[in-house]
Amino acid sequence: MESWASLFLKGLDPLILTGSWIQTIDNKKSENEGNHKKSEFQRDRLVNKLKTLANYANLVTGDEYFILDWGI
Repeated sequence: MESWASLFLKGLDPLILTGSWIQTIDNKKSENEGNHKKSEFQRDRLVNKLKTLANYANLVTGDEYFILDWGI
Protein backbone atom coordinates (compact mmCIF):
# COMPACT_ATOMS: atom_id res chain seq x y z
CA MET A 1 0.00 0.00 0.00
CA GLU A 2 2.80 2.40 0.82
CA SER A 3 4.28 1.82 -2.64
CA TRP A 4 0.95 2.63 -4.31
CA ALA A 5 0.65 5.75 -2.17
CA SER A 6 4.14 6.88 -3.20
CA LEU A 7 3.40 6.21 -6.85
CA PHE A 8 0.06 8.04 -6.85
CA LEU A 9 1.59 10.98 -4.98
CA LYS A 10 3.72 11.64 -8.06
CA GLY A 11 0.62 11.89 -10.28
CA LEU A 12 -1.43 14.92 -11.20
CA ASP A 13 -4.34 16.19 -9.15
CA PRO A 14 -7.01 15.09 -9.88
CA LEU A 15 -5.69 11.57 -10.45
CA ILE A 16 -7.43 9.93 -13.40
CA LEU A 17 -7.10 6.15 -13.73
CA THR A 18 -8.12 4.19 -16.81
CA GLY A 19 -9.84 0.91 -16.05
CA SER A 20 -11.82 -1.82 -17.73
CA TRP A 21 -13.17 -1.76 -21.26
CA ILE A 22 -16.87 -0.85 -21.27
CA GLN A 23 -19.03 -1.81 -24.20
CA THR A 24 -22.73 -1.25 -24.73
CA ILE A 25 -24.51 -3.36 -27.30
CA ASP A 26 -27.90 -2.13 -28.39
CA ASN A 27 -29.75 -1.21 -31.57
CA LYS A 28 -28.09 2.21 -31.82
CA LYS A 29 -24.44 1.20 -31.42
CA SER A 30 -22.39 -1.35 -33.23
CA GLU A 31 -20.85 -4.17 -31.27
CA ASN A 32 -17.32 -2.76 -31.61
CA GLU A 33 -17.95 0.66 -30.01
CA GLY A 34 -16.88 1.20 -26.45
CA ASN A 35 -14.36 2.93 -24.23
CA HIS A 36 -12.28 2.47 -21.11
CA LYS A 37 -13.86 3.33 -17.78
CA LYS A 38 -12.13 6.32 -16.23
CA SER A 39 -12.11 6.90 -12.49
CA GLU A 40 -11.18 10.30 -11.11
CA PHE A 41 -9.87 10.78 -7.57
CA GLN A 42 -8.57 13.62 -5.45
CA ARG A 43 -4.93 12.60 -5.36
CA ASP A 44 -4.05 13.68 -1.82
CA ARG A 45 -7.21 12.16 -0.35
CA LEU A 46 -6.51 8.81 -2.05
CA VAL A 47 -2.87 8.85 -0.95
CA ASN A 48 -3.90 9.51 2.67
CA LYS A 49 -6.41 6.63 2.58
CA LEU A 50 -3.77 4.26 1.18
CA LYS A 51 -1.30 5.30 3.90
CA THR A 52 -3.96 4.73 6.57
CA LEU A 53 -4.71 1.28 5.15
CA ALA A 54 -0.97 0.50 5.11
CA ASN A 55 -0.74 1.50 8.79
CA TYR A 56 -3.64 -0.81 9.64
CA ALA A 57 -1.95 -3.63 7.72
CA ASN A 58 1.26 -3.08 9.68
CA LEU A 59 -0.64 -3.21 12.98
CA VAL A 60 -2.31 -6.53 12.23
CA THR A 61 0.94 -8.28 11.34
CA GLY A 62 1.49 -8.70 15.09
CA ASP A 63 -0.66 -10.66 17.51
CA GLU A 64 -2.27 -7.68 19.26
CA TYR A 65 -4.66 -6.44 16.54
CA PHE A 66 -6.84 -7.91 13.81
CA ILE A 67 -9.17 -6.71 11.06
CA LEU A 68 -12.78 -7.79 11.45
CA ASP A 69 -14.73 -7.92 8.18
CA TRP A 70 -18.50 -7.77 8.69
CA GLY A 71 -19.07 -8.39 4.98
CA ILE A 72 -21.21 -5.28 4.53
